[in-house]
Amino acid sequence: MSVSSSVGGPIGEEGAVGEPGRPETVLEEASRLVMGNRQADYGHPRVNFKAIADLFTAYLRGTGFAAGTDLTAVDAAQLMLLVKVARVATGGTKRDTVVDQAGYAEVTALIVGLDEM
Repeated sequence: MSVSSSVGGPIGEEGAVGEPGRPETVLEEASRLVMGNRQADYGHPRVNFKAIADLFTAYLRGTGFAAGTDLTAVDAAQLMLLVKVARVATGGTKRDTVVDQAGYAEVTALIVGLDEM
């Protein structure tokens, strides 16, 4: 179940339906982006992150690091999450980074079928 459906419907920038003026939580913002703009721009995460995984695999093979290993869409999502972890470690915790972390967690759930779009 996505964050949007667990709070009673679609989420706008002002918060959950029925709660105008309430600021969005980090999870609501991440869900809105994953289920809305990102979906419209890049398609289903299963397809998009498979393409990312293929590019990561090609790059790693070129370096000799991952010879014979194919990354999956889940691997790609987790690697992107690690990029955000590194940002926190080196640049402090910013809302945008935490929203992205939550988004990559939701993307992982979508890829493996724990959530539906």
